[in-house]
Amino acid sequence: MRGFFNSLKYYSAVFDSIDSSLPLESPARMKMEEMFGREIRNIIGCEGRHRFERHERFDKWQQLMEQGGFRCVGGSERELLQGQMMLKMYSSNHIYRVEVQQGSSSSSSLTLNWSDQPLYAVSAWAPVNGGGGSSSLPRWLLSSVIILNRNRLRSILRR
Repeated sequence: MRGFFNSLKYYSAVFDSIDSSLPLESPARMKMEEMFGREIRNIIGCEGRHRFERHERFDKWQQLMEQGGFRCVGGSERELLQGQMMLKMYSSNHIYRVEVQQGSSSSSSLTLNWSDQPLYAVSAWAPVNGGGGSSSLPRWLLSSVIILNRNRLRSILRR
């Protein structure tokens, strides 16, 4: 039952943010509502291998990544300021916030929040034994993840 209430809180914030950011007749809004509607149907109506939507908190991702042999390389004040700058560029709504979210150890992520509800988290990870050398994650992969998340943020905030 806890999962249901967490999902209700999350999707309420998602649809509130869409409602305040996009006009009713906006094609972008219609596509976003359709996309989130599919997610909700999958979460509520499917189990086992038929359920492909899995929303996890950052602490859970941190645990899975660390068990998989990765360490969070964290971010800096620079990434936080870039996230806040992007938010100002694409949204005049002051209910959105970009913040640093601390994990259970020294790891952290940047989160896009609607009021007090985290919507998305972005973090950077590297192999524990990589040491930043040639065996670490390829730069193109990290760049692709950042670009993907930037585009998703833009699609959420664009009017």
